[in-house]
This record gives sequence, structure tokens and C-alpha cells, in this order.
Amino acid sequence: CYNTPENATYPCILKPALGTFGKDTHVVRSSEEVTRITRGERLEPKWVLQELIAGRLEHSTTLLMKDGEVLDYADTLYEYDGEEYV
Repeated sequence: CYNTPENATYPCILKPALGTFGKDTHVVRSSEEVTRITRGERLEPKWVLQELIAGRLEHSTTLLMKDGEVLDYADTLYEYDGEEYV
């Protein structure tokens, strides 16, 4: 993760620190775009700016846990049409 938009290598993923399933998640290509979306707010604690890893495949793992123990899991492989997606 990047602490500031100026330190990032673009393109990146900008997403809310709290959220679900890609809601309000953006592929950003410049620090100016980050500033526009965040309205100039500091990234932390509301936003996460992270490296975009391009590719058509995504592995998603969901864990069901209780008291720190994994009770069950599901691993899903998604294949997309493009190299960049959210």
C-alpha cells in the first residue's frame, strides 16, 4: 500500500478502507485522479491505495472462522475479459 498518492506507481487500485465486493473501488492512473476521488482527504484511515496487479485471473478465498480457528473455506477462481478490473 502507498501512504500518499505522490509515492504511488500507477495504475493503482483506490478503495475504501472499509467496504465490500469492490463497491466504490477505482482503477486510478494519476495522483490527480486520486485527489479528485478522495476530495483531497488524506488516504488513511478512509482509503487504501495499492498496487494494481494486471491479469485475467483472480483467486478469491473466503474463510469461516470461530475463535481464531478456520472451520471452513471456499476458494473461487474468476476469469475476466480484460487485464484490469475491479
